[in-house]
Amino acid sequence: FAFTAIAHASDLDDATTAYNRGDYATAYKIVLPLAERGEADAQYNLGSLYQYGQGVPQDYKEAAAWYRKAAEQGLAAAQYNLGALYANGQGVPQDDKEAAAWWRKAAEQGDASALNYLGALYANGQGVPQDYKEAVTWFLKAAEQGNASAQHNLGLRYANGQGVPQDDKEAAAWYRKAAEQGLAAALNNLGVMYRKGDGVPENTVLAYMLYNLAAAEGDANAIENRAALSNDMTKAQIEEAQALSREWSVGKPLPTTTKTFKAAKTAKKAEKPAPAKQQQNSPYPARPAAKPGYTTCNTRCFNGDCYRTYSDGEQVHFQAKRKYNGLSGQWEWDSGGC
Repeated sequence: FAFTAIAHASDLDDATTAYNRGDYATAYKIVLPLAERGEADAQYNLGSLYQYGQGVPQDYKEAAAWYRKAAEQGLAAAQYNLGALYANGQGVPQDDKEAAAWWRKAAEQGDASALNYLGALYANGQGVPQDYKEAVTWFLKAAEQGNASAQHNLGLRYANGQGVPQDDKEAAAWYRKAAEQGLAAALNNLGVMYRKGDGVPENTVLAYMLYNLAAAEGDANAIENRAALSNDMTKAQIEEAQALSREWSVGKPLPTTTKTFKAAKTAKKAEKPAPAKQQQNSPYPARPAAKPGYTTCNTRCFNGDCYRTYSDGEQVHFQAKRKYNGLSGQWEWDSGGC
C-alpha cells in the first residue's frame, strides 16, 4: 500500500514520511482533517488505514464509508477498493453486482486491477451475465498494462477456447508474460504446457524448473506436478532444472532451451528395443524375451480390458483399474505392472 497524492504538498510529505516509517497514528492524524474537508485522496488514504487497521482499530465499515466518499468524487483507486469490499462482503453486504458496478467505474479510468477483476466477473458470471468475449476484452486491456493476473487469465481463455479461438501458442505466450513476473499459477501452467508439448516444444527440464519455481511460492498443483514429473526424468535433467531455478529471478526472461532434454531423449530412443511382433488373431501380446532371474511381461488393453503374456509363457486376462492422473486432470486405465 502507498499513499496517493494529497492536494497539500506539505501534508503529503508529512503523512508519507510517517506512513513509511510505520507511524500510522501520526499519518491518521494528518489525513483525518483533510478527509473531513472533502479531499478525495485523503478520504481514500483514511479508508485504507481503517481497512488494514493501521493507526486505528481495523474497521471495514469505516473503510467502506471513506472509500465511498472518494469513489463518488471519481477516484479510481477508491472505486476499485470499494468494489473489492463488496466482492468480499467486508463492511458492506456481499454483492457481486455492486462490485461489478464500482469496478467498471474504475476500469473505465484504466485501473488495471479493476479491469482484471471485472473480466473475472464476466468469466465466472458473477454479478453480470457470463460472457467470455466480454471477459477477454477486459483481461486484454489489463494484460497490455502488464497486469500479471490478467495475463494469466487471458492465457487461460486461449488454453480453453473461451471467448477466443483455442490457441495453445497464444496461451503459452500470455502465461510466459505472467510467469516472468513471478506469478505462481502462471509458472505452473506454463510448466504443464512444456510437459505436454502444447504450444511450446516438449521439454521436461523446463517443466520441472517452472514447477520448482511455483512450488517455492507454495503452489500445491506445482508441488504435485513436480513430484510426478521427477519419476520420468534422469538425474542430469533434474540437476539442470534445479540449477536453472537457482539462476533465474523475477523480471528475467525464462529460458526456452536446455542442454540435457534432447540428449536424454536421443539416448532413450536409441536404447528402446524393437516392438515384439504380436501373434495373429490373438488379443494376447507376443511373449517377451526371457531374462535370467527376471519375469517380464507384455500387456495389451482395450478400454480397460487387458491381456498379458509373461516371459514364462503364462497368459492372463484381467480388467484394469481406473486411476486419476493429477497432471492431465483425467481418469485413465491403470493396468499395473508385472
